[in-house]
Amino acid sequence: MPSKNKQEKLGLYIPKGAHQSGDLNIEGFIRIDGSFSGNLFCESALFISATGLFEGEADVEEAEISGNYKGNLRVRSRFSLTKSGTFNGLLDAEVASIEAGSRLSGEVRISGMGNE
Repeated sequence: MPSKNKQEKLGLYIPKGAHQSGDLNIEGFIRIDGSFSGNLFCESALFISATGLFEGEADVEEAEISGNYKGNLRVRSRFSLTKSGTFNGLLDAEVASIEAGSRLSGEVRISGMGNE
């Protein structure tokens, strides 16, 4: 979800049981409870719930993965993989938080240049 100090609006919501595909450029944050396949550019945050699935490539400001992510992900600031999350692909992020119990496979590049 967006940082607590930011008041951002929802740009896209995919509910549980729904599927969206294509190439999207979204303002505001994105919440996926269903599934998405394709390419995504987001000025804000990507949140994938425990029931959510993403397959493709994304470029986002922040990401919190509690569901499944398959593909390439560029995170311009903070990446978080919760204990129920699975990430498989290429991750390029400034700062990352990986909870015990989560599953991570692929290539990971963390630059550590965040201002935290």
